[in-house]
Amino acid sequence: MALTRSQVISVAYGSCRMDVEEGWKLIKVDDGFTQLTGYTKERVFKDRVVYSQLVHTDDIADFFQRWTLQLETKGIAYLSHRLLTADGDEKVVCCLGELFIDESTGRTLAKATLTPVAENEAMLRQAQEEAEA
Repeated sequence: MALTRSQVISVAYGSCRMDVEEGWKLIKVDDGFTQLTGYTKERVFKDRVVYSQLVHTDDIADFFQRWTLQLETKGIAYLSHRLLTADGDEKVVCCLGELFIDESTGRTLAKATLTPVAENEAMLRQAQEEAEA
C-alpha cells in the first residue's frame, strides 16, 4: 500500500544529567523531562532527586545492574524500565544513557534521554490513521 502522507513523527522525549559520584543525583533536566516525569526543575534540585526515584522499585536492582554493565562494556546503555512520575503514575520508557567526565570538575557524570513508549506508539497510530484517511 502506498502512503499518501508521511508517517514520520517527532518523538516525545526528556533529557537529564546525573552526578554518578553523588548516587546518580539529577543535576540538570530539560522541559521534556519535567513534562514526562511531572518533577519541576525546582523540585528536582530542592529535593535532591536521584535517578533511582524514577525507576519502579521492582526494576531498580535489575536496571542498575544492566545499566552499569552496558555502560562499562559498550560506553552507552539502552534499556527500558517503568518510570515513576512525581504523582506516582507509571510509564514505560526507553532510556539511552552514557557516561562522561565533566572537564571543569573532573567528576563522572551521566546523561540520559527518556522516551515514553506508549505515548510515541499512540502518536504513530494517530499519524497512520490520518495518512490512511
